[in-house]
Amino acid sequence: MPYKQSQYAGGYSYKKPRPISVPETDLIHQLAGPLTYWDRGLYLSCYLTAGRISEVLQLKRNHVNKTEIDGDLVLNVTLHTLKNRLEKVRIIPIQMDIGKPATGAEYTIAQEFEKFIEEQPLDEPIFTISRTNAVNRFKKITFLADAIHGDKILENYTFHVTPHLLRHVRLTHLVQLYHMDQRPELLRRYAGWSSMLPATQYIHMSTASLARQLKRGGTND
Repeated sequence: MPYKQSQYAGGYSYKKPRPISVPETDLIHQLAGPLTYWDRGLYLSCYLTAGRISEVLQLKRNHVNKTEIDGDLVLNVTLHTLKNRLEKVRIIPIQMDIGKPATGAEYTIAQEFEKFIEEQPLDEPIFTISRTNAVNRFKKITFLADAIHGDKILENYTFHVTPHLLRHVRLTHLVQLYHMDQRPELLRRYAGWSSMLPATQYIHMSTASLARQLKRGGTND
């Protein structure tokens, strides 16, 4: 979602409406239902890695390795960026053990992603489509959410799913499940940002999750 200078959102505002809340993990999985084999694989890859589409399109089977960290199974996905960044390569850990703290839906998505990756050739790009083609693969999938556009709130706005929107949703879910907003440096590294400024645009808690957090905070007080 492109942004431009304005008085909103810490000095920046999106040119297009952006969701105030995002679909929960189980709905993200359900939305992939009608997709073909290859489109579904791309969809899952974009969501789980929170990668830029240019990074996901470089993905190969040998970029994904299963390992054990502190007794937990983790898929390490290596992403290569084409952008002018200090970190050209970053490793994205995907939790494979349910309940640590992955939800049931996240665990299912991770298992399906692993199976898809294992079915691919070892050292060839998995996706052989152009960036423009990839950006439009999911646009028939939609969901409704309240949105913000400049200083206006749009109720029940229709969002068409794109790789970039899946990146935004995944980063939001990382805040919900792994509380990465409390460890901003980890969040920055996961997203591949050169600074923390984009966090004000990308990270938006879902209404339900925010309500739960407020309730927990009130209890702690």
